[in-house]
Amino acid sequence: EYTQTGGDSDIKATIAAFNKNKASTTDHSKLKELEGPFFSGPEVTKACLGCHNKAGSQFIKSLHWTWKYKHPITGQELGKSTLINNFCTNARGNEGMCAQCHAGYGWKDNTFDFTNEENIDCLVCHESTGTYDRTPTSRGNKACSIMFEGKKPIEWAKVAQSVQMPGRNNCGTCHFYGGGGDNVKHGDLSSALFNPSKKIDVHMDSKGLNFACIVCHVDDEGHKWAGSRYQMHAKDEKGQGKPGIPRQRATCESCHSSLPHSKFTLKGIKLNGHADRVACETCHIPKIAKGGVATKIDWDWRTMGKLKDGEGFKLKEYTQGDGEHRATYKSIKGDFVYDENFNPHYAWFDGVMNYTTIDTKFDPAKAPIDINGFTGDFNDQKSRIWPFKRMHTTQPYDKGNNTLVYMHLWGEDDASLWGNYDFGNAIKVG
Repeated sequence: EYTQTGGDSDIKATIAAFNKNKASTTDHSKLKELEGPFFSGPEVTKACLGCHNKAGSQFIKSLHWTWKYKHPITGQELGKSTLINNFCTNARGNEGMCAQCHAGYGWKDNTFDFTNEENIDCLVCHESTGTYDRTPTSRGNKACSIMFEGKKPIEWAKVAQSVQMPGRNNCGTCHFYGGGGDNVKHGDLSSALFNPSKKIDVHMDSKGLNFACIVCHVDDEGHKWAGSRYQMHAKDEKGQGKPGIPRQRATCESCHSSLPHSKFTLKGIKLNGHADRVACETCHIPKIAKGGVATKIDWDWRTMGKLKDGEGFKLKEYTQGDGEHRATYKSIKGDFVYDENFNPHYAWFDGVMNYTTIDTKFDPAKAPIDINGFTGDFNDQKSRIWPFKRMHTTQPYDKGNNTLVYMHLWGEDDASLWGNYDFGNAIKVG
């Protein structure tokens, strides 16, 4: 008759509280304002903002809209609009392709109006038919034309009338496919989470707790979701909120407390003794790339540009656990290596990431260069042992300035790498 903190009763109370909050008082399918006809996304957004008259001003301040973030500790200017990574390298200058995952309409270049609330795409986060689809905002070269093939016209009124709180399908549309494909980038965000078993994810188990992403990544301040790619909480020292009402923080401790195991057994006491130095994920997510969906672990840009009969091609020589064949070579990108169900890389982490930006100078002789480096130490009480996916890439850099480079990948012009295969032009324009 006693349930410890963080036990089943608290979990069920959390779910009940979430379900109560997400139950809408409005059936959008019956709203006259959404009957249409609509001929574009901005027309739907205008109808949405007619009732949700604060949503626009809230959203244009959010990270999903600005793609900018200034780190309060390091002072670095971060965000997708400026950073370089070791996948497709940079969104800046390639907005015509990359902005298909920006929550707005029509961002093709630096003329995009970030103050126009009607440019917001409400549907990408809120529609529930599963039929809504986005393509790049500008045409690329012939090499990328497949991205526009077989796309059915969007039934704007139908998707507008289906809106609800974001589900896994909404978040996954972008976050499961970052880096150019399913599970490519993170290793723990993949299509396997659309309908996962308990073995894949204990919280999202579709026959169990069936969490949506927003159960943990709660919206606390009007379209500002808890959790950050840039300022992480390696050690949540505040812990749990009131039973059934987790704190507005996307950490394990905010629901399960900083002492998540039994306080009345030797095993539980021993495990709780580790919780201050070992992240929950280290023990409870022991493998990367589960559910039969592989993740990319190595990318070599040097081999890109090979052609057959004057045309680009791809080779699919890796078969992952679910039977899908993954590309191991693409003319527009080079060679790839995949892996699945493998052990993470473990390291001490205090939550602070240090990013190599376009302005960061480095010593090539010390390669490999940590593009996303981090700090942490055994002697630092704010650090814990965390699991990481380590990604290795061989990519171009500026040998005169010893900096990374922007590459012009996407476009219909002669300089875009994806179609013309010339690093020199692509980097010069970038």
